[in-house]
Amino acid sequence: MNFHLRLPYGEVRVIYKGDLPNNLILPKQIHSDKVYAVDYNDIGEIEADALITERRDVYIGVKTADCLAIALLCEDKVGVIHAGWRGLLKGIIEETALYFNNPSGTYVLLSPSAGVCCYEVGDEFKRYFPLSVYEREGVFLDIRREARLRLERLGFKRIVDFNLCTICNVRLPSFRREGTRERMFTIARLG
Repeated sequence: MNFHLRLPYGEVRVIYKGDLPNNLILPKQIHSDKVYAVDYNDIGEIEADALITERRDVYIGVKTADCLAIALLCEDKVGVIHAGWRGLLKGIIEETALYFNNPSGTYVLLSPSAGVCCYEVGDEFKRYFPLSVYEREGVFLDIRREARLRLERLGFKRIVDFNLCTICNVRLPSFRREGTRERMFTIARLG
């Protein structure tokens, strides 16, 4: 199951079981609020949960298997965020947004992720994400809602949400469902 979205400023792809481009830069993800700006000198390992770049000759991306990936494209830069609950709590969206001067003119894509239908969490999440937790025979987190609320609060308006749950959609990898080591790649490039 692969998705490809062309936007005025570039493209976003969500790839599972497909070929990745050779010019792809991926970070070592650490569930943090660390944003890394990719320039023309990057050749080593990058530890971060968001990448941004103004380069047009590379794709940047993140890997997920239940966490949310967020791609941002504006006229002069692109960003990709790995937004699990820890990163959301630490402010990964807010840290990445600092690099985007025109949020209302930026396109945002939310990848498939664990959905509120299946993403059961502990009671402490009611304190962490009070507007995005629902109770019904357990506590469930709507990670996409939390991301949208934060993005909208920052002024982002052009949000495309794939709205697919990785846990109940067996065509996508889910660590929670089966402990898989397989991952989806959300990648973006300026066009």
